[in-house]
Amino acid sequence: MNESQTNRFVDYFVIVGSPYNPLTIDKNQLIGRRSIRFEHYLEANVINRNNTKSSRKRYYYPDKYTRPVILDRYPKEDYADSPLSPELPLFTFPSGEVLIQDTCTLPQFFSFVLTGADGQKTFGSCLNFWEQYVLDLDEEELQLMEKLQALKNNTNNSSWRKSLAEAFAKQSQQHESNINNNVTTKDDIAVTTPLIGENNNFDNVDNKSKPTIIVDSDNVDNKNKEIQPQPPKKKKLTLYMSKSICIISHYPFYNIFKFFLTQLFRISVTPSKIPLERYISNFLTEIPLPPQGQIQVHYGLGEKEVHIARPAPNELPMAEMDFELLFNTLDIDNILILMDLVLLEKQILFFSEKASVLTQIAEIITSLIFPFKWNHVYIPMLPKKCVEFIFAPVPFIMGTRRDFLDEIDIPPEVFTIDLDTNKISCKKQQVVPNLPEKQKLKLKQTLMKIVKTKVNSERSTEKLLYYDLAFSMSPIPDEIDELTGHVYEFPTKEVRFAFFRFFVSLLMKYKHYLHIDASNQVLTHEEILNNFDSFFDKEEFIKAQPEQAQSFLEAFVHTQAFERFLMDRIEKNNENEILFLDESITEKHNRSKLKFRKTNTPFLSKNLKVAKTLMAFAPDASNLPKDKTFYYENFPNFDHSLFTRRETKELVSQSETNYTNDIILSWKTALTTLTTMIEELKPKRKLTTLNTLKVFTPSTEERRTSTRFAGANLLFDELNGESIFSRFSFIITSECYNCHKFCTESDIRSGWSTTSSHEYTTSCPKCGTRFVPRCDVLMSRFERNDLLSDSGVSFGGQSDNLSSSALSDVVDEKIVVSTIEYLSPLVLKKEIENLLSKDVKADAHLIVGHPVLFWNLIIHFRNCPLPLNFILPNIKWTEVLDLLQTTVLKDYNECVNSNPNDLVLSNSHNSGVNLIDINNNKL
Repeated sequence: MNESQTNRFVDYFVIVGSPYNPLTIDKNQLIGRRSIRFEHYLEANVINRNNTKSSRKRYYYPDKYTRPVILDRYPKEDYADSPLSPELPLFTFPSGEVLIQDTCTLPQFFSFVLTGADGQKTFGSCLNFWEQYVLDLDEEELQLMEKLQALKNNTNNSSWRKSLAEAFAKQSQQHESNINNNVTTKDDIAVTTPLIGENNNFDNVDNKSKPTIIVDSDNVDNKNKEIQPQPPKKKKLTLYMSKSICIISHYPFYNIFKFFLTQLFRISVTPSKIPLERYISNFLTEIPLPPQGQIQVHYGLGEKEVHIARPAPNELPMAEMDFELLFNTLDIDNILILMDLVLLEKQILFFSEKASVLTQIAEIITSLIFPFKWNHVYIPMLPKKCVEFIFAPVPFIMGTRRDFLDEIDIPPEVFTIDLDTNKISCKKQQVVPNLPEKQKLKLKQTLMKIVKTKVNSERSTEKLLYYDLAFSMSPIPDEIDELTGHVYEFPTKEVRFAFFRFFVSLLMKYKHYLHIDASNQVLTHEEILNNFDSFFDKEEFIKAQPEQAQSFLEAFVHTQAFERFLMDRIEKNNENEILFLDESITEKHNRSKLKFRKTNTPFLSKNLKVAKTLMAFAPDASNLPKDKTFYYENFPNFDHSLFTRRETKELVSQSETNYTNDIILSWKTALTTLTTMIEELKPKRKLTTLNTLKVFTPSTEERRTSTRFAGANLLFDELNGESIFSRFSFIITSECYNCHKFCTESDIRSGWSTTSSHEYTTSCPKCGTRFVPRCDVLMSRFERNDLLSDSGVSFGGQSDNLSSSALSDVVDEKIVVSTIEYLSPLVLKKEIENLLSKDVKADAHLIVGHPVLFWNLIIHFRNCPLPLNFILPNIKWTEVLDLLQTTVLKDYNECVNSNPNDLVLSNSHNSGVNLIDINNNKL
């Protein structure tokens, strides 16, 4: 599912319907329609008379009364990043017409998905309801409407036009002679249609029911004018016109949107102290989008309350659908066949009598193929006007109402999914590789064990019967557990994880065949596409799989879904999803009985679940007339002066959308490298050299004095033409407080615990006493004069412009930047995981906030073959130097200026290097 396109919770609220009021529609045109549902146009004979000549023409009644349009919206202006689709009315009224009928049914709720040209999805949720209108009609008009309604009920759609044309022809013949003899003088005579029997035979209709001619008597001669009919008696007819209110968002909060629309509709039909506009602006502009995990938003409307939340980054993506519906409509075998078709990117068409199930089923099945995504045409709710899209010669997932396909011959390549009868069919025989048998069997067994829902069961039948309704019915009997008396809850989480584990098992070793350049080289999208096959060895990946899975994988690895899966990893997109899958695979490896050493999964282990609740604003009741009650006869167009917008704190800003993921990635390579070091220390408990990781082993001279960075890890400062760390070195020797032996780095590393991450001590190789080893971080005083002069620092109050002889006298002096505890890789990794739990990022500020951890990282990685800017990619090393200038060197300068005697000058273990220690002062 795509998320994080915008930080808006909701984009638009829209009212869709007919712009005309039935009370103002010309009754002659209203009567002239087929029934009063406005579903099809009628052909009417219009006879024009010009002197003694007559001509005949056909016309269609105007469709302006039934064409759905956007009546109003909030906000009125489009967002630049997501304009409101002009095709929206087609999706709120899939039949393409606003309905008018003489009965009122319960409001209905359904959803749809709009996909932009850039592939960005927006999600729509609609509540369609009826509004009442009472018309004053005379007895003749009322009887005619009743006959038209009866005609509609007794005549099928295909025979309607034929029978009507016959009636018009007969009516025209009967009156042709009268018209030619000037019996009537109407310029436009509209022929209306009475009741036609079940056999569609006009002759079977009695004389009283035969077609009549509505005659305009304006131009009739004086003799005829003397005969004036009595004014007809008026009667009332109640009609209902459909209307839709709709929410558009980038996030599929289907349940939350249904809650809001149903509550808003209830408010609209009852008196309220607050206008509808305030409820709408509150929901659209004052409810912040919650972040992924950690924070939820509490929202109340009327007497009901809900919590708005999104899954944490280390959980399955957001999917707020009724997953039981899939099992209400399809059995497990057909569900697995459907998943096979989706993964192999076939042409798939859902259809059902109920519009509300179409989008839900499509959204459910596309969410169950995570970590893969559907990348082709996706229109789960296809309007009648667009039904011919199913002839597109590309893979697609579409859905439409069953009756929209009555006059369509479905292409033979299309797989049809009948959600009403649990059938999957295709007119053309096609070879479709089965899902890998091992994973498929395990998934099927899991589903059969945890899912109680069955197709055609009483529970499923009752649920589908009322599924279109916006307002829930009382629980059906099967929903109540006979033993506990509790309402049965469908195991949505367990079902989703069962499908996800299918893919974890299928992709266990995919990373072995994925070749990504570790040099951090940035490639353009075009360069990647031109060399795409070089990044993943498809043939070897397939050969490594069991034989029963190879036929499926041979087809699957060439789908866009699989290629997009690889592209995300090459381009480092959707990092949260990548980490979630990769660590889930690691977790599966850890469960193996053959794996004795478990690999940590910090991303999955991190607690990102909801821990805080934000109370959302209530609708704004300020600046409203006192003691005024807002009452609406029908759902109104907006008074935009009533909309308000109060400033609220954003929980998710554009810059913070991927913040948590950036934190994890800033430590990822460092943690991986430390894990390798830990494994290397365990077997022999001494320093060794591997082909995969070169661990630094100090020479005798380096043990006595200090160690510098190896050539493999130099960070080049292009501005000054030198290594950034060329002036840093370390003294890693510690004295055992018991026997006073000076332990070298090799002695210290050999004495570290390899089992406990809470052990900060090492063991003395001479007496076995455990003590905390320490390390001095050194920085040369005059290795870069411009560094000191730029910072305004002078040593001992002297000028920066020292003579060459004076410089040679002090060039070997070094500043002790810091004295720190020397930590083992095991302890260091634990400390990093602690920082991760506190959302501390691996950046330059570590040197100030966590200097012990920072310098230990530098020491451990100084001889690693991987460059530091790859292991710690978010640290800007020039910024590290700037921080040193503003802290260490300024502290040194202040110490010299205030009291030079406070500096400690020593000779480091006869090394010939003078050390200036300022740690006794401020550091």
